[in-house]
Amino acid sequence: MDHFAARSCRFHGGTVLRRPAAPGHQDEKASLRKLDDQHGGGALSLRYITSELRNVLDLVQCADYEPAVGHQLLTIVADLAQLVGWVHFDAQRPGAAERYLLLSERIARGLGELGRAANAIGMLAYISAFTGRVATAAASAGDLSTFRQAAEKARQLLDSAEVAPTYLYYLEPDQLTAETGQALVVLGEQMTVYRKPLLNEAIGLLSPISAVGARPDYPRSALLHGTFLTHAHLLRGDMEAAVDAGRAALTRLDEVQSVRALTYLRRLRPAFAHRSRSPKVAAFLPHLDTALAQI
Repeated sequence: MDHFAARSCRFHGGTVLRRPAAPGHQDEKASLRKLDDQHGGGALSLRYITSELRNVLDLVQCADYEPAVGHQLLTIVADLAQLVGWVHFDAQRPGAAERYLLLSERIARGLGELGRAANAIGMLAYISAFTGRVATAAASAGDLSTFRQAAEKARQLLDSAEVAPTYLYYLEPDQLTAETGQALVVLGEQMTVYRKPLLNEAIGLLSPISAVGARPDYPRSALLHGTFLTHAHLLRGDMEAAVDAGRAALTRLDEVQSVRALTYLRRLRPAFAHRSRSPKVAAFLPHLDTALAQI
């Protein structure tokens, strides 16, 4: 983050930041999270969110404020660094993502905000092992037993939480369902003995949250879920269902900038091409090619 430290201050002459100023940044942080949820890691999102991080860092470095306001500001920096890291990951820039997440973790730990620090570490693991939770890491390794145990433990913890911290706003029941479904597709792809029941379970979890009109506030997530659902149908050999899921996923393209989601979508093209003897697939491929050419 040396390029941030090297920037000249835009606040001079003893700029004083009063206590009420920090909540305004909290509101802006919520808006930036919503921007990421809706559109994902495109160039404009990256520029906008990184700019806000720079603005708050300017205040931290150059303004005068009481210790309580300083703690608030540094908390906002930790959260924004986490968000910038996540958006870089969604833009397929894992190196930058890791640097920002490490910055977030170190600031949070220095503030004694251990929950925030653990959240940043979890996202680092998310990047390193497919989606990084213990359950999905186990799925990536083909460990069905550990996956089941970890997924159930995560559900129990989520059900027992009275009020989730603001930095875990995204970890709602639908998100846990989605991660479970995606992990089951990964397991189904690797295994032969349990492939069909695993894929059936994945399809049951992913279908409702991937349908057209589902989760309108999270089109990026819906597109990601839809690509995994389509892949699950392809692995099961159900071409009609795969085409239907693929068509539904394409309806999200006008809303989503996420490089990660679009990469998953592009990976479906060769999978469909290998099954082009199916009349349903053959009819869908030109539509898919047209959509992919426009992104």
